[in-house]
Amino acid sequence: MIGKFQKRYIINKNLSDINPVDFGMFTVPGGYCHSQLNDVYYVYSVVSGTFNITRGEENASLTSGEICIIPPNTQYVWGSDEDDPCKIIWIGFDGAYGKRFERAVGGFVTQYDGPLFREMWSANYRRCREEYIAGTMMQLYCELAERNMPAPVSNHIRNAKDCMEVNYINPTLNVSKVAENVGIDRRYMSRIFKETEGISPQEYLTNLRMGRALELLGMGFSIAEVSTMCGYSSPFHFSTMFKKVNGVSPSKYRTIQKNKQNSEQ
Repeated sequence: MIGKFQKRYIINKNLSDINPVDFGMFTVPGGYCHSQLNDVYYVYSVVSGTFNITRGEENASLTSGEICIIPPNTQYVWGSDEDDPCKIIWIGFDGAYGKRFERAVGGFVTQYDGPLFREMWSANYRRCREEYIAGTMMQLYCELAERNMPAPVSNHIRNAKDCMEVNYINPTLNVSKVAENVGIDRRYMSRIFKETEGISPQEYLTNLRMGRALELLGMGFSIAEVSTMCGYSSPFHFSTMFKKVNGVSPSKYRTIQKNKQNSEQ
């Protein structure tokens, strides 16, 4: 059985980030097997059926809604089962985003059931086909990267700090809500925060509130006002935490500061 092979005419325009050089669709007949070696990246999207591919010691059977990526200079074998022909769309490309694209896929195979491959295939661009494919592949990269690539730890820490610095006045703010705002597990956030900052998120939040409390007490606000402005539900809770952190009560701290100012005059 002979499969149906179609290609879109592509000019190598040497685009910088994603540069498409090959674009085609193939209805793979049952039992078909082909060995291939390319000097650019290839991404395969399965339209229907089961697509079998072997890359080194990795074997995968992809179905509709899955894609895979093959890096340059990698020998691989692909085809279909005898009783299960398939249809695939592929794009060959090079450019600065090749390695990033591979990381966004997550290695070899990933889920993707969006419309971008079908849209690229059906688009009627002539003069700007390559630019359109490059732009659409960049959109695909962004979708995959958002889903598959973990954000750097530094981003999580910065986002956690930002959340606490903006919302510390809210008495309901706690570590669980900070983690929820950042979008990561509370235990994971606590671990990476302690590893990076040397203190726990709760300690950071408490220090943030206490630092602000010292400023406000020095400005003459009452203990009740400072309690509210620093995110504590009651003056008693605030005073207890203040003494635990600073070794003296808020009223005692204020007296010490006043005496210090008087002695300096």
